[in-house]
Amino acid sequence: AGKKSAATKGNNALTPPDRLTWAGWVEMESEPAFFNVMLKDMGVCGIKVNEVWSLEDDDLAMLPQPVHALIFLFRYQATDKTKLETECPKQVWYAEQVPDFACATFAILNIVNNIPGLEMGTELRNFKKFTQDMTPRLRGDAIDDFAFVKQIHNSFARDEDLLQADLHLKDKLAK
Repeated sequence: AGKKSAATKGNNALTPPDRLTWAGWVEMESEPAFFNVMLKDMGVCGIKVNEVWSLEDDDLAMLPQPVHALIFLFRYQATDKTKLETECPKQVWYAEQVPDFACATFAILNIVNNIPGLEMGTELRNFKKFTQDMTPRLRGDAIDDFAFVKQIHNSFARDEDLLQADLHLKDKLAK
């Protein structure tokens, strides 16, 4: 947490941080192909993300069944972390989104952790078990520290994306 993410060269040009130790989350495109690769890399089997352009009955009927969830996309807005703390029923696994730019990953985790009998990789299965009795806020904090998922999320990033995310965090801290 106290490490510098980006290093500077002698000419003041930034070099991208090491992806394996970088603590941030990059903003990623909401692209079903990315979501499906993330699911595969997390060891999730048996579900697929499809793009939907309409909520009309005819359009939804075209989707492979069963439909477990819908992910709605909105423009990014900063979250006031002091106002997070949602209660949810004990049988529902829900995590508050704590870090900026992790929307896709939080949506995926909130979905897959609620599908009974879904095949998941060992890391994800152990994480769900570890966080089962936590509050949504604490689950969000746990995801923010979950290097396995963070590395999968950030694997789609270009070097410029990592640097841009660092600038965003620097500006946020300055405020």
